[in-house]
Amino acid sequence: MIRLLLSLALAVGAYFGPWLDLGGEVTGEAFAGVTADCVLTGQFEKEEACLPEGGLLGHLVAVTTALALLSALASFLGALPVIGRIAPVIAILAGLGGILAFVAAGLRGFEPLLWGAFATGGFGFLLVLAGAGRIGGKKTG
Repeated sequence: MIRLLLSLALAVGAYFGPWLDLGGEVTGEAFAGVTADCVLTGQFEKEEACLPEGGLLGHLVAVTTALALLSALASFLGALPVIGRIAPVIAILAGLGGILAFVAAGLRGFEPLLWGAFATGGFGFLLVLAGAGRIGGKKTG
């Protein structure tokens, strides 16, 4: 349950949260919105038109959001045997994506980071811990 909530919080923080202050708040939607629109409409004819904006940070925000949503789905369907075993791995990957996106935002230079970047890094760290706690499985005896 905690992985589901952390995954959703990571996706919301990464996509809707403000990341940078460049004369105005720049949200994750500014980086990954084009990719999300292509996925939701199913229009993949122009591959370059669907790439995230903002270079490495845009790609990391898009991948983090997608992995966090996939992690939430896997955590929800975790009662199924196969999915239950790979759900912690997906959660760890989504969390690492959130941490890397936060680090990439910090390396951009002197732009002040806003709460969306910190929320993504923090939820990513917590999601890595929650996923790692389930890797070993249940102890018997």
